[in-house]
Amino acid sequence: MKKYFKFEFYRVVMPSCSTIQFEDLIDKTSRLPLSQRILKIVDRPVYLYEIFEEYVDVKLSESNIKKFRFLTGMMIRVKSDDLPNWVNQEGVLNPLENNEKNLGLGEKSVFLYNPESRVFIFQRTQSGPSLNSIFDYFTEICSLEYPISKSVCLNEEAMSRIDKLKRVSKFEIKIASLDSMEIFKDQSRDSNEINKLRQESRAPFLKLTLSVEHQSTSLDIGFVVNAVKTWLPFTNSSSGIKTDTMLLAGSTEEEGGFEMDLIEDKMNESVSVKYEKIYNIRVVPDSERYIALRTAWKKRQESILKMYIHPSFSERIYD
Repeated sequence: MKKYFKFEFYRVVMPSCSTIQFEDLIDKTSRLPLSQRILKIVDRPVYLYEIFEEYVDVKLSESNIKKFRFLTGMMIRVKSDDLPNWVNQEGVLNPLENNEKNLGLGEKSVFLYNPESRVFIFQRTQSGPSLNSIFDYFTEICSLEYPISKSVCLNEEAMSRIDKLKRVSKFEIKIASLDSMEIFKDQSRDSNEINKLRQESRAPFLKLTLSVEHQSTSLDIGFVVNAVKTWLPFTNSSSGIKTDTMLLAGSTEEEGGFEMDLIEDKMNESVSVKYEKIYNIRVVPDSERYIALRTAWKKRQESILKMYIHPSFSERIYD
């Protein structure tokens, strides 16, 4: 029997002043005893449970095969409040057995990181650690002065369009529930100005539409691209901010005009996994989770190589 896991693709962006890479943080954390890896993020314990390293031959061209490093791991988020109950066949509720040695229920999420491309594949779940909590975890446990951030991987066609933009006729963005500017302290002035507008107006939502209407001019392409880089990562966010809408209309030399829904153009993969039924409970073995991660990578490997390893795009779209 099968179910589907959803995987999202991001690129890790280390602080500009950092002298170490994200894979170094994973290596450093994995060397700690398991009990010393547990760290409270926001209000719940989070920790790196396990990590596996693998080197795989990747064909870059007919004459160029390179070994890529892959780090696959599992993060745990501990749920210790409002725990569920077992339900027997008569419908009677029975509490989960517990004792003082238990922290709570461990909720899983798996990830894959490839240092060569800096691509981070994350299993989106309702109960496991969020993407922000994972990056906050590595920031704190490795005592970084500045936070790790991320950029969203877009589908190859969307990336190509942004790279080749000659004109932007319309850009629309809607942002909800933004309370703090702290997450933008390392961002561009343009992004902070958008945030400042929302804060000073005291609006819980900000919907901004920039357009040239019927004129033949263009919006500032640099401004639009920076806004996309800054706000697109918050389309699935637990940090008190959420980007609900991001639309762009423009043209390239090849295309006379197009409209893009950049949230729909994010790189995602749904992968089927086999689960086992133990009595009446469906259980996905951890081995199936890791197989699904590698399958998600393989489905997008060609695009990732083209965009990040031997890029045919300009520096416009890179962090």
